[in-house]
Order: sequence, then C-alpha cells, then structure tokens
Amino acid sequence: MSLSKDVLALHDGIQEVFILENRPGQYAVAEEATRSTSLLSLSFHEVGNHAQIVPAVILGGAGQFTSEPDSLRLVGILYQRWGVIFTHLDEKRLLALSTSPESLYSVMERVNDSLPGLLKRERREEAADVKSAAEAEAIARSFLIGRLRGSISVDEISYRGTDHQWLVHGSYRRSRWVFAKRFQVELDADNGSVMRFATISPARRHGIYFFLAELACLLAVLLAVLAWLLQYNLRR
Repeated sequence: MSLSKDVLALHDGIQEVFILENRPGQYAVAEEATRSTSLLSLSFHEVGNHAQIVPAVILGGAGQFTSEPDSLRLVGILYQRWGVIFTHLDEKRLLALSTSPESLYSVMERVNDSLPGLLKRERREEAADVKSAAEAEAIARSFLIGRLRGSISVDEISYRGTDHQWLVHGSYRRSRWVFAKRFQVELDADNGSVMRFATISPARRHGIYFFLAELACLLAVLLAVLAWLLQYNLRR
C-alpha cells in the first residue's frame, strides 16, 4: 500500500492526502489519495501526478515548521469548511492533508502518533526489498568483500520461493598460486539480510580430487586387464 493511502486510512475525518516533492522553485504532487475533493484540490492549480503547483497556503504552512530532535512537527490550519494539516516527511517531501473542521485536532494527534512508524516501514520496504538477481549479487559481493581476500567470482544466482531467499554461488581465490574456494550466500529477499554464508575448504576439494584420481586409475587398470583378456582369447 502507498504511504498516501496508509495516511488516509488513519482516520475517517481525513478527506485528502497529498505527498508533495520540493522541486526547483515549485512543489509537485508525487502521490495522492482522496475520499472527496475539498480545500487542497481547489487550492492547487492542477491536481494529478507530477502536476506542478505552488499554492501560497502550502508555502505559508511550511514556513512555520520548527525542527526538534526525534520530534514530528505538524501545522494545522482551521477554516470554516475544512481543516488543513502540513508536515515534513523528509528534506524533499511535504505531507498535506485536509480534514473536516470538527476532526482537525484528533487527526493531528493520530497522524503525529502514527506517521513516524509509517515512514520507518516505508524506508525499510524501499531499501530492503531485493527484486532481482543483480541486486542479490551486489549485496552478496558487498558482504563478501569485507570477509574474503582475493578475487571473487559469482557463477550462479537463484531464487528459492519457499522461504523467499536468494542463493548466490561462486568462488574466490586468494592468489593465482592457490586453489579457488567455493562459497554460498543466502539472502532474505524481504529485507536483504544475509541468512547464511558457507565456504568449501581446499582440504575437502583436494579429497574429492584425490578420490576421482584413484577411481580413474582403477578404471584404467580394469580396462587394461579386459583388453589383455580379449587379446588372449582371440589368439587361442
């Protein structure tokens, strides 16, 4: 759900919610959610996504903000037919919403209590959601750079839908004179955190190679014996 719709759902007295971006010399509507058209819509020159607007009422309200650490500050203006509330979301965004006159103060209280949590959830969702294999590889490489020395190569990336995880496989080599080690990184697709990291040690890889070499030698001996037996029978 969008932030504007989340704010609209906070209180039945909220009529309109606009998220405005501060662009060079103007505010522009980046997102909106409405129950009915009221003061804010009438104040805007043009309402709609990315419509450029410079309503004096917004500029006047924004100029009254004061900043205090860990405190969300709102400005509420009461008119005969509407109430209007403004607050900063971040350095570039402003929240503007309209209410019924009788619900202005209760809406201000609800927004002041709820908006910090909504913003934290929005930041977490925007920053954490890993949507592609390229993003999974970038996160895995960032994780590995601080833990592995040498060159890192990623050769397989897959998504496991059962537990919403990205699996990143690859190898790293400390120098050209040593054997490469294999690694696997498991990432949570919802928040981007590393759930598991594992490597295959050279000793284990050497053991596998030694076993395969012995098996190859045994097969060669068996083939030689079979060839000798076949040749011996043909001569008889």
